[in-house]
Amino acid sequence: MSTVAAPRQRTRDPLVLACVGVTLLVAAFLAAVAVAAAGAGGYDWPDDVVVTTDGQPHRVETSQSRSTLVWASSPDVVDGCEVADAASGEPVALSPYDGGWTRSEKDLDWTAVAAFDAPSDAVVVTCAGSGETFVAVQARPRVPAALAGLSAWVVVPLLLGLAGVGALLGAVGLLRRPRVTLPTRR
Repeated sequence: MSTVAAPRQRTRDPLVLACVGVTLLVAAFLAAVAVAAAGAGGYDWPDDVVVTTDGQPHRVETSQSRSTLVWASSPDVVDGCEVADAASGEPVALSPYDGGWTRSEKDLDWTAVAAFDAPSDAVVVTCAGSGETFVAVQARPRVPAALAGLSAWVVVPLLLGLAGVGALLGAVGLLRRPRVTLPTRR
C-alpha cells in the first residue's frame, strides 16, 4: 500500500510578499545609484560617429535600415555640412529634423537637427568650419524620443520600484482582507 502525499497548498503569506517588495525596492535604489554613477558624464559618442567641422571628408558607417540623424550643439553648425555616399560619391540630401531628440554630454547638449537616408553602409561627411565644433552622425534610435532619455538609466530602477510597491500593496491587501470561516457541518 503506497501513500500519496497531499498536494501542497499555496500559501499567501503577506510577510513573504512584503519581504519580496522590500527586496525589490532596495534593488531599485541600488540600480538607480549604479546607473547614476555610470552615466554621470552624460552620453558618450563613439569616436567613429563624431565629425570635426574642419572642411575635411570623414567616413562614417551608417545603417540602411533606419534614418541617420546629424546631431549638433547648434543647428547652424549643420548648415556647412555635406553628405555623400561613400561607394558612389553621389550627394545625399540632408533634410531638417525636429523629432525632439536631445542628448546631454558633460556640459554640452546635442540635438538631432538633420536627417538623411543612407544609400549604403557608409557615407562621407564634410563640414565647413574652423575645427572647433563637431557633429555626430548616427542612426536614429529605435525607441521613441520621449523614452530615449530614459533608456536603461531610468527604466530598470523604475520597473524594480514599481514591482516592489506592487508587492508591498499586495501584502497590505492580504493583511487587511477579512478572513472568512465557513461554518462546519454537523
